Amino acid sequence: MPAKARAIIGRIADANPTGGGGALLVGATNPPVGGVIAINAGAPENSFFFSALDSSGKLFIKNSSLSGSVDVIVDIAGYFE
Repeated sequence: MPAKARAIIGRIADANPTGGGGALLVGATNPPVGGVIAINAGAPENSFFFSALDSSGKLFIKNSSLSGSVDVIVDIAGYFE
């Protein structure tokens, strides 16, 4: 992705969720505040997302579940300058 990218569009998936009571949060701040996928144990989900990047071109992802873990897959479809 070029350094001049300011936002991205993509798909995020929560493979192998073992916990619940939270969400995958995605955004340009750390910690991110935008929820994309509700996490439920044993029920993987996926969703498209659009997010700005921070001033250094970073995207932050956080698992806000109360317990358990999740594998995260991100596929970037495109970027905006």
